[in-house]
Amino acid sequence: MHSSESKNGGGILQELASATSSDAVRVLASPIEDGLGSSDSDLLPLLDAIEQTVKMGGRRGILSAWKHIPTYPLIASHLHLRWPGKVSVLPLTPRIGIYPFLHAENELLSRSFYSVQTASDARKKARTKRLHENTPLGKDSFADWEQAVDRRRQRFSSLVLPAQSYISIDRVSASGEIKAGNRKVIGRFAPRNLPKPRVLVPARTEITRQQVRAFGHVDIVLVNIQQIGGRHLADAISFFLRESTHTLPVLIIGSSPADFAAIEDGTFGAIPIDTLSTLPRYPDVEVITIGKDRALADRQFALATEGLSEKSLLLARLASQALRSWWATRQSLSDGTPYEASAFTALFGELTGRPSGSDELELLSQANNLIAVEAENSGLRSERRDAVIDAVLHKGGSGSLLVAVRSEIAVAELQCQFAKYLDVSTRDLVDLGITIQSIFAPWPKTQFDRCVCAGYFGTRSIDVVFASGASEALMILDPVEARVAVWDLEKKYLSLPNLPAEITAKLKLLTSRLEIHAAVHADALSVGGLFGESRNRPQIGSQSVEHMQSASHVIAFFTDGSHQQFTAKARMEVLSRKKLRLQTVAARDLQIGDQVVLLKEGEREAFSEALLDLLDETSLAEFSLKRRLWLQSVQALGLERPINPAEVRRGLSMLGHDIDLPTIRSWIPHRTIEDCGVPEREDTFLAFASALGILLPNEILVEWFTGIQDLRKKHRLVGRQLTAAIRGAYLGRLEPRTVARLEKDWGIETRALLEAARVAIVDNLIPLGIEEHD
Repeated sequence: MHSSESKNGGGILQELASATSSDAVRVLASPIEDGLGSSDSDLLPLLDAIEQTVKMGGRRGILSAWKHIPTYPLIASHLHLRWPGKVSVLPLTPRIGIYPFLHAENELLSRSFYSVQTASDARKKARTKRLHENTPLGKDSFADWEQAVDRRRQRFSSLVLPAQSYISIDRVSASGEIKAGNRKVIGRFAPRNLPKPRVLVPARTEITRQQVRAFGHVDIVLVNIQQIGGRHLADAISFFLRESTHTLPVLIIGSSPADFAAIEDGTFGAIPIDTLSTLPRYPDVEVITIGKDRALADRQFALATEGLSEKSLLLARLASQALRSWWATRQSLSDGTPYEASAFTALFGELTGRPSGSDELELLSQANNLIAVEAENSGLRSERRDAVIDAVLHKGGSGSLLVAVRSEIAVAELQCQFAKYLDVSTRDLVDLGITIQSIFAPWPKTQFDRCVCAGYFGTRSIDVVFASGASEALMILDPVEARVAVWDLEKKYLSLPNLPAEITAKLKLLTSRLEIHAAVHADALSVGGLFGESRNRPQIGSQSVEHMQSASHVIAFFTDGSHQQFTAKARMEVLSRKKLRLQTVAARDLQIGDQVVLLKEGEREAFSEALLDLLDETSLAEFSLKRRLWLQSVQALGLERPINPAEVRRGLSMLGHDIDLPTIRSWIPHRTIEDCGVPEREDTFLAFASALGILLPNEILVEWFTGIQDLRKKHRLVGRQLTAAIRGAYLGRLEPRTVARLEKDWGIETRALLEAARVAIVDNLIPLGIEEHD
């Protein structure tokens, strides 16, 4: 045995000898000062499921019964740092895989949760317990970071660090190559001759067999299928399950029976699925029927689009988008023209109006006309809106109420309607016990007394009714919506084996009540393509760069099941392509996996630019004025005489500044000063002013440049704060004191702008354009 190994072995024996008998058998399970205690109630029940999965081998499902467990990735780090040894069949340093691994999972593992002293004590006690139970410790019982801490106890013992400081988050590429993670703070002090704790996750890449095989050597894989609404992500998970060996322990975590139905694994009928928890109460659901002309309208629309999907890929994509737009228009609560109808009309008009337009697009004109007819049908929208208002105010008992609608735009519209009806502000609605949210928003964390669903928007409609914890629920549906809901209940809920009898009984009761109101047939529509899925969806893989670049419009599908249509050049804000920054990219340059900031109002202006414009008019007005004075001076000079960039370049060169022509052109305003650049160095700025012939004292020019530099610094600071605030709001951890600081620093209007945004992960991208011939 090498001396280092002897030393390490002696260290373990020393720990065991010095531990008291009471400490030796006590495993850390109580909340600690690092703030993790609140999540333990969600995670502790997973331990038994992990134990059974590893013991039996193969796959096992766990259904949380409409209770979302967003902190599930922490179970991997808990088994290393808080609960080592709690799962008797796992080693003290288990190898755990997580699939998929999105930004929320990465965010959790990068937050400072774990006290160094507490984690170190937990592992010592776990070793003591196993020694007393005569359980072999194994060579992995002493993690490398523990020795680093022991050697530098004074330095580390008071720290609270993220899981990524103790455990290497290793990423598997498409080729199966594993790239080790960077363990900050502790990692650089860890010795190389001791076991290095690891969690294996997929890199942001297309899934391949080589990537799946790399997970074959872990002790267990946690597969999260909770509320997976994106088809691309669901396909990737299905591929992972199909290609992984059936002896590999895999725990599949779902929060609704529909989650399991979305994964086309084909084995859920054979694997055991346990129910993690049950609701304290199940809703008694009443159905109200509206829009009784729906069946006839369906047949007309089906005839208008019949056979188009077989003619070309472009027509197939447009027909699918027409179907989604028509459905959304029928469900709208808007006073005016529904947003979705306007968006499709604009798309169709632009494509048919282009010189290179194809005659085949005229085949879709009837469908476009039917969408326009529905958009003008204000009576239909009034009927649904009045039914929702009547259900909220006059049906059922009192108490808190949740109203679920189709989109964030519908949230804003219905809030205005209720505020007008009740003669209050929209902010007063929550105080009155009325909460209105999009069907794609996270499930409520608190229970409601009643729930109203303003339409059928896919399985999320059923899920939110059950997740609300309400004892009374009301669904406002037309006959076809009711028929699709029945289809979903039979195929995606009641088909799941081993459902508890109480849940099965409630689902069957809901089915029977829907049947009374359902259309006899609804097969005129492609049921599977209504809510965020494309009927002609591609196989796993992103669209080619050529197709995306030639597209005039892009339909972005997100992992939560929602989708939006954008012009190809629309500016999108993307998180995390660069650390702590928002990056503006065109919609056609989006990539699968991008975290996109979406404004609830459907605005096209870039989010960060809207915020900076607001700040430039308020708290940053002093600095913004200096930039505006400079650019207006250059613009005024250009109005007197044309500015020749080549001449300016020669003037700069004579002053010792060699600047290329594209950069110089970016410093010269054309139609507007908004997008114009400014030299970043003071000497270049002064030389540029001289080369232009701006005859102002140097003192004034230096004052302007200093103000412009200060404005740049403030913008960067705001960008970092904004990114952190958006992440906090999205993950539900934007604290009141943070909100108060944002109000103080940015103003209440800025806070409202922040609240008007959400972050969505791109699941798939569909290009629409005349030029593509695929």
